[in-house]
Amino acid sequence: MWTFDEKTDMITFQIDAAIEENQWLGLGLSKDTAMIKTDIYTGWYTNGVAYIQDRYASAKREPPIDQTQNIFNISASRNNGRTFLTFSRKRNTDDSSDEAFSDTECLYPLFAWGPVTSLSSLSIGYHSFRYNGVTEKLCIKSCSPQTSTTKPVPEPEKTTIAPAPEPEKSTTKPEPEPSLCTGKVSACPSGQCVAHLMWTFDEKTDMITFQIDAAIEENQWLGLGLSKDTSMTNTDIYTGWYTNGVTNVQDRYASAKREPPIDAIQNIFNVSGKRENGRTFLTFSRQRNTGDSSDEIFSDTQCLYPLFAWGPVTSFSSRTIGYHAFRYNGVTEKLCIKSCSNVSPEPEKPTSEPETTGEPEGEGEPGSCGAPPRGFNDTTGDSPHPMDCVDMVIGSAKGQLSRIGDYYSRDRSTPQKDEFYGGKDDLTAAYGFEDSNGYTTIMFRKKLRADERSDFSFLNEYMHVIWARGQEPGKFHHLPNVGLAENELSSFYKHDELKYHGHGGQRGIRRINFLDEPSGPVVGNCTQTWRNPSDNTHEVTWQYDSTTDSVQFTLKARLLQRQWIGVGISRDTFMPNTDTIVGWVNDDKTVTLIDGWASGRSVPATDTVQDVQGVRGTIENGITTISFNRRRDTQDQNDIAFSQNECVHLIYAKGGDYAVETGRFGYHDTTPIVSSGKICIPCPTVRPVEKFWVPYVFKLLGLLWQEVYNDANSAEFKKLKSDMESSLKNKFQRVNGFQKALVQKFSPGSINVNGVVEIQSDDQLQSKTEVSTELQNIVQEGRLSGYTVDSTQGSYKVGDPEPVKEVTAAPPSTDEKPILTETVWIIIGVGAGGLLLVLILGTCNCIRIHKNKKTQYTDERTKMYRNGFFQNDQSSSQEEPAKSDSMKYMDWRNMTHDMSQNQGPRTQNHYENPSYMPDVQTGKPPSYYYGYKIETYVNNE
Repeated sequence: MWTFDEKTDMITFQIDAAIEENQWLGLGLSKDTAMIKTDIYTGWYTNGVAYIQDRYASAKREPPIDQTQNIFNISASRNNGRTFLTFSRKRNTDDSSDEAFSDTECLYPLFAWGPVTSLSSLSIGYHSFRYNGVTEKLCIKSCSPQTSTTKPVPEPEKTTIAPAPEPEKSTTKPEPEPSLCTGKVSACPSGQCVAHLMWTFDEKTDMITFQIDAAIEENQWLGLGLSKDTSMTNTDIYTGWYTNGVTNVQDRYASAKREPPIDAIQNIFNVSGKRENGRTFLTFSRQRNTGDSSDEIFSDTQCLYPLFAWGPVTSFSSRTIGYHAFRYNGVTEKLCIKSCSNVSPEPEKPTSEPETTGEPEGEGEPGSCGAPPRGFNDTTGDSPHPMDCVDMVIGSAKGQLSRIGDYYSRDRSTPQKDEFYGGKDDLTAAYGFEDSNGYTTIMFRKKLRADERSDFSFLNEYMHVIWARGQEPGKFHHLPNVGLAENELSSFYKHDELKYHGHGGQRGIRRINFLDEPSGPVVGNCTQTWRNPSDNTHEVTWQYDSTTDSVQFTLKARLLQRQWIGVGISRDTFMPNTDTIVGWVNDDKTVTLIDGWASGRSVPATDTVQDVQGVRGTIENGITTISFNRRRDTQDQNDIAFSQNECVHLIYAKGGDYAVETGRFGYHDTTPIVSSGKICIPCPTVRPVEKFWVPYVFKLLGLLWQEVYNDANSAEFKKLKSDMESSLKNKFQRVNGFQKALVQKFSPGSINVNGVVEIQSDDQLQSKTEVSTELQNIVQEGRLSGYTVDSTQGSYKVGDPEPVKEVTAAPPSTDEKPILTETVWIIIGVGAGGLLLVLILGTCNCIRIHKNKKTQYTDERTKMYRNGFFQNDQSSSQEEPAKSDSMKYMDWRNMTHDMSQNQGPRTQNHYENPSYMPDVQTGKPPSYYYGYKIETYVNNE
């Protein structure tokens, strides 16, 4: 069922179904009945609590929860086994994740339900029922009669709107606006004042302190808007409440008529609240000019209208507010917060040009303009804008081309290159590229020590770090509104132009210590300590006890009165889906410690089961110390388990307020610090880093085996060994811990290369895998240092790692002159004489045998030719006694040797790299040698 209120343009939906209490119920709004690109609303009613989420399905998987929840007036109930869900939304929410209704746009309704897999993270399982059979679209149109759509109708509006802002633009003011350091204004509809706003301006700090109060319920939010024109759109908004002793105030911005999202940067300080006589009082401070485009600016010439509103808080944990139950924009005079001192009259033609000086403000040290901002100050609340006085590196890429530079930002204007401020580009290396998926990667290198005012040194502390990315064409957000016509807006932001980054996920802030090296794994009781180098009092220690399989944490920090300290356990360094433990020491010396779960960027919800034990705490010399134990794996779905295989990040947080009466706590005052590396508990076992060999063997083709390759002192062995080791070094150096590649020997089989890769590592199995991968690449390439590598399957092998063996020293070179004794010389002389005699006798015998074989070879070759041993000859059928393989090989070799004096096709050294080798295994001599038939030489001879 649905109801449409034309005055508010709000639709109220109610959906019900007979499902179990632990199941979710869903409504989809689709253009084509398919799940993909469907606006989805899911919810359930469990333990008296209503849960409803605004989601969007971009694929066939669990639809993620929208960043902006455009639903209001949420309620639910269970009756007679059925779940009823009710919520409201605008026809057009102006959110790309929501489908829009209009007088011409209708949508198909889809129904589904299934199991709820996690209440804390609002996760839902695959639907057990789904129905998309509604054949008619759901149309929610205007209820009033349709009027003519001819163009003359809106003309009067255009003529009346255009002159409206003219009086504000005029430099002459008909009547002076009040200039006060303190003031008060009230919301008084029908003459009855229901809300009040008071302010105080401290000219020295340029800080305004607001106090707003109204007679509302404790579970309602109270809001103050600061607007240029009394409308909600483009209004700076502050909302808050005081519930169960805890004050919660948020800085928001309304870009449209929907729930204003919370600003990424909260430019409010000194927040407090109370409840008295049925009224809620909220107090907070902010700068006149925060430097944030999401905040409206007060100045001596800029005044704003105050707006009042209140309504229901729909979720305290996610700080979600419902549609306002009361709104008042009837204050007719702007709120002006000017300098309290007597100032001279404004010139008739005030200059609007920016300052011409390009130097950062201040003198002296690098990065003057004051110290670089490092987050909010715990004591003074002073918060420079994140872009003030920041050393930047900005780059863009298109394909493999990139443009990267060294920049400096002195304020909220467009950053300028360092040369603009008299410096230089101090990047020592830079590279960037854009991959096929549109992701840009920028890499750069710069020195740790800065020597210019436009650069900052890298310090051993947690430094202020900001990041941003450019807006996509056609999708941009800009404040104040740019002076472009509607048809020009879509092309305002072009690719790779340095312009305003926008809001939300386009920018961010982190605190990073670039010099903080993660401590390595620890053996034994596995104790580690993190300490903030810029605040030595803030530290976290954890110790694993294997006997109880538990971890003891100790948190320590210097805190202000009524501040908490905590630690988060995260899988991905972000606050959403983080296991949190927050605590403080009360005035009566008792300790409050809360085990919770942060499902988003809001105050974590308290776990149903508190998995912390042995809680202790003290405050000594202003330093709070809290220690506790928790199981390594609590088996609680709202706790993240420690594991040696799934390591986690720790998040170190402190500084928010708390309420003793209710045990609730507020938002942290400073940006939490995330551990630079993952932490594994139990600590990984430390394996010794040692040297070892990984054996390998592969085969070379195109080389004829000779005994010279079995002689380590031969020239042929040394040359082939040198060629192989040089090329293998280049291939295996990608192996982690690679030391060198050695060739130990060659063996027959064409030529097998046998060697080892020497590696220094703590993981022998991984090293063997890496060596095998590199050797496989070599085999697949089929070439190595000009030689042919056998690429057939099973032609290579990698053995198991083995200890390094002492390599036998090479024999002394011929240049060395060893000293020999007289006895040795006599032995050598006798041996040489005997050897000479053997050579003479052997030579005579060889001559005699050669003459006999000469005739035999001619007869043998004639028989071989006739018996069809050579290619394309089947003419002879005469049988010849079978010869051994070695004899056939000798026949072939001697035939080729006989041609050494002819003009036959021989190389200078045909053994070194012949083009063909005889297949001794088949018993057939080769049919070609260097491209000529052997038949030719038989006939010639």
